[in-house]
Amino acid sequence: MTSRLLVDKIEGKSTANTVQMPSGFVVATHSFVSSGDTAVAVASTSYATLDTFNLTVKQNNSIMVWWVDTQQYIKSSSVSNLNWRLQVDGVSVGSEESRTSPNQAGLNHVWYGTNAGREYLYNHFVTQNLTAGSHTFTLDVARYNAGTITLKYQGGAFRYFVQEIAG
Repeated sequence: MTSRLLVDKIEGKSTANTVQMPSGFVVATHSFVSSGDTAVAVASTSYATLDTFNLTVKQNNSIMVWWVDTQQYIKSSSVSNLNWRLQVDGVSVGSEESRTSPNQAGLNHVWYGTNAGREYLYNHFVTQNLTAGSHTFTLDVARYNAGTITLKYQGGAFRYFVQEIAG
């Protein structure tokens, strides 16, 4: 025989930021839109910060899973592509050189061969285990190969969906 426990409301632990969920369970969910929708031209191979978010990790040893939607962007050349990375407190979550890492910073050859077409790009990032408390997350972008990539084209701000997963 199994038992069921039904609870209408849990108070205290979650509001005090001392929530303790079992490993693998969702602790918190966030949804953001980029800090502006003005078009941004990316012509440099050096990374520049596109968006910054300050989030409080509720449970020690949690990971943060980020899904990123670029909305629409255009590029000036069929070989222009976007590099992007997520940083936590100034440290990249992935290896810049690894195509096999689940946390690859993000070299993207989307619709390769399209020139000046409108494209959409989705990516995800998984952080290392984080300590509870406030952290600064930045999404950085750079151009790969020749040309220019225009992000947030025609007001298409980036969208972010973030989940804290208990570690």
